[in-house]
Amino acid sequence: MDWFNIRLRKVHMDFHNSPYLNDVLKNFDAKEFVRTLVKAYINAGVFFAKDSFGYAYYDTKIGSKHPKAVTSIDFLKEICKEGHENDIIVIAYYSVAWDILAVKEHPDWEVKQFDGTPYSAGGFKWCCINSGYNDYVLDMLVEIVENYEIDGLWLDWAEEDPPWVHCFCPRCGKLFFDRYREKMQPHEMAPPKLRLKMIEFRDSLKNSFYTRIINRIHKINPRLLISYNNSGSIAHPYPELIEKVGFLTNECHAPLYISQSLKAKFSSSQKKESEIVTSRFTDGWGSWNLKESITLKTEIATIVSNGCVPSIGDQTYPNGTLEKEAYRVIGEVYQELEQKEPWLKGFSKVKNIVILNSFSSTKAAEVVGLDFHKGYFRYYNYGVWGFHKALLEGHQQFDIISEENLEQLDEYCVLIIPDQICLSEITVDKIRSFVKEGGSLIVTGASSFYNLKGNQLPIFGLSDILGISGIREIDLSYKYFFIDLLDEEISKGCPHMPILLKVPPLGIIPRSKVNTLAKIRYPFKNVKARYAPPGKSTNLPCIIENRFGKGRAIYLAFAIGKDYWRRNDPWLRNIILNTVDKVNPFKVLKVKAPMNVEVNLTQKGKTNIVHMVNVILQKTETERAFIQNAIPVRNVEVKIRRKEKVRRVCLVPEGVELNWKRKGEWVTFVVPEVCIHTLVEVVGSYN
Repeated sequence: MDWFNIRLRKVHMDFHNSPYLNDVLKNFDAKEFVRTLVKAYINAGVFFAKDSFGYAYYDTKIGSKHPKAVTSIDFLKEICKEGHENDIIVIAYYSVAWDILAVKEHPDWEVKQFDGTPYSAGGFKWCCINSGYNDYVLDMLVEIVENYEIDGLWLDWAEEDPPWVHCFCPRCGKLFFDRYREKMQPHEMAPPKLRLKMIEFRDSLKNSFYTRIINRIHKINPRLLISYNNSGSIAHPYPELIEKVGFLTNECHAPLYISQSLKAKFSSSQKKESEIVTSRFTDGWGSWNLKESITLKTEIATIVSNGCVPSIGDQTYPNGTLEKEAYRVIGEVYQELEQKEPWLKGFSKVKNIVILNSFSSTKAAEVVGLDFHKGYFRYYNYGVWGFHKALLEGHQQFDIISEENLEQLDEYCVLIIPDQICLSEITVDKIRSFVKEGGSLIVTGASSFYNLKGNQLPIFGLSDILGISGIREIDLSYKYFFIDLLDEEISKGCPHMPILLKVPPLGIIPRSKVNTLAKIRYPFKNVKARYAPPGKSTNLPCIIENRFGKGRAIYLAFAIGKDYWRRNDPWLRNIILNTVDKVNPFKVLKVKAPMNVEVNLTQKGKTNIVHMVNVILQKTETERAFIQNAIPVRNVEVKIRRKEKVRRVCLVPEGVELNWKRKGEWVTFVVPEVCIHTLVEVVGSYN
């Protein structure tokens, strides 16, 4: 990796231009353009080679330049020249699959629905990558790489949105039939076996498409970094491509601050360097408005404290100029980031707790048809999102990984598997070894209860680790349930009363030596009210603890992460955090701060960095809650576990030393104020 992790101040420069716009690039001045970027402390950028209308912004012999652009201007060439002269990395943007011009000139290239009509793509046209468009894209990319001094390629829109889009054009229909001897059906109507084949077919086309591009481009320039939007996404399972791209890229925008944290945690735990793209806009790409600097500062702090590189999206005006006010704000954000870079570069996250986000489970859920949310599959795994939110609010030190990265498992103390319905035998064996050797395991809901074909198994794949001997039927006619907490550690901070659940529990038969920590309680029947009160207690266990080898496992027989994500019930959060604390004897971090402060601990050599990001949303009746005021959190007590000697604790980059004390392995200090993003450096002794 040549430049990626040392270029932390990126801009993603959109430049989609309708053919009805006049005077495109009329006022473009490459020197002034790049000078604006330099003043904003930008040292890397994504710049357009081809937009989603299908128009090129370089001298192409294959595609077509914008019909109303100044023909003498080679935008990409001039950006490469001026950018490199000013030490700015230049990455070429190419819109893949969304291409109005290509469909206009080649109607047979358009993606078709089952009834033969085109998919809606927000006014754009979707091209089938199983058509002549495949060659067209590759030829243009080869043309760009052979003729322009770019440092990377950034490909957009080949990631299906929603991800279960299937093309039913004649070519795809024939190829599918030749391969499987069956005809495709609409995704929601296809039976699970056929749906699995359709998913495999769709994924194979995408893998082949990107593999062909990457292999061909690397024959020309083996060192060129290539990525595509949503590569390595937490929701879209294409693990084969993670190995092939140069870096991972995902986008997420305020006010989805929790989502930014989750995506950054997951991306940074993969085997590739990662970026998270946000934008300066408040209402989506190209809305021509501007976030306040405090919002962008919070987003950037969230991204970098979780180990990813940030990129701020913008849109060049059609005439080729930039909005100076936007770059004043971006410059304010990136100037602060530049000052913090010495404590970001080369640091890695301290490992303690890890959540498993299983690609196999995502695919199996798509086969089964579980929890499609507003027509978009990315929200399927409420379990991961709910546990992430709870651990974030509890200031726990944790990562999120996929099963492809389970070789790291022995570096963690606690593994959490929240509602991961499908786990392969290989994955289960790795988990079994982890617990047997002393690791702690927390499992919820229907984890390991299905296979990849969407079939329910007779018993959990993890049953021996969890101490479950069988499944029993329970009355699922209720819309909600209650649980009685029996364990003092699990119930800490919860009211001494039945706790409401709005997800159905699973009926389990524990083995004889398993400890029951909570039981199910049904509501009263035949009570004509919105909520019937809790009925009589039952003898049905719903939280159990089992010793397995040198380790132990706690199983919660309900999707607590999903319930917490949907309802934000504080008692469910307490149960989650108490369960984690119960099985984690080797916590590395303790912080006394409000829930809105996200904390991350990193290390390099004998130095630790404690990141604290203060995310305070202002009151709103809508979902668009942007941060407008910095409300400091004061006198935050922090404890970190360090066996090594400590020489100094100080705020960076300010250089203000803090008083600290050691008691056993714990080093304690108080941070006077956390405004937006505070970094504390804990430096080890030389001897």
